Formats: sequence, C-alpha cells, structure tokens
Amino acid sequence: MHVSCSKIIYKLTYNNMNKILINNVIIAIINVSI
Repeated sequence: MHVSCSKIIYKLTYNNMNKILINNVIIAIINVSI
C-alpha cells in the first residue's frame, strides 16, 4: 500500500517537474525570439 502510494506521488511530482521544465524552455525561446 505504501509503495504504490509513493509511486503515485512520484509520478505526479515527476509530471509536474516536466511541465515546469517545458514551460521554462518555452518562455526562454519566446524571450530569445523577441
């Protein structure tokens, strides 16, 4: 039970980190192009 719960939390945090990284890359590209 604890293992599956931590795996779900890990997946959620990993997905959030990926979204933040992608957003930062997009913002950086927009700043460079301007």
